[in-house]
Amino acid sequence: MFLKGEQRMGLAKLRPDGFASLRANWRAGLVTTKPFVWPGGHLEVNSRIQGGNGTPDDGWVRVAILDETGQPMPGYSRAESDPLVTDSIHPSAPKGPTWSRKPQNLDPLIGKKIRLRFFLRQADLYSFRSRGKAGV
Repeated sequence: MFLKGEQRMGLAKLRPDGFASLRANWRAGLVTTKPFVWPGGHLEVNSRIQGGNGTPDDGWVRVAILDETGQPMPGYSRAESDPLVTDSIHPSAPKGPTWSRKPQNLDPLIGKKIRLRFFLRQADLYSFRSRGKAGV
């Protein structure tokens, strides 16, 4: 309750692209993008893992790359996707998904129409983007 003449000030901080998210709890969820042309560059995912301990036993985000019809592209399926188990906005965290523990290389997909499918458990998905090269 405010007294007459009393003033207060507060501060709210948001993470980059952190105004809204898609959240999955212990029951895993997924979301698939509409088809779009991959511009090139490095795929970055802005996500937050809920109370995880940095292992796939807790929360994670996995990314599969699909063709425009929704079929997994060879080398980029959910089974080959390495889990992101730490907040990806953190400076020391990986900046994007990998598959089969290999460095990310999406150059073969440049100019192709793809979909991204995000699988989440105990995680928030805020955004994704292409960074570098031809990306935005």
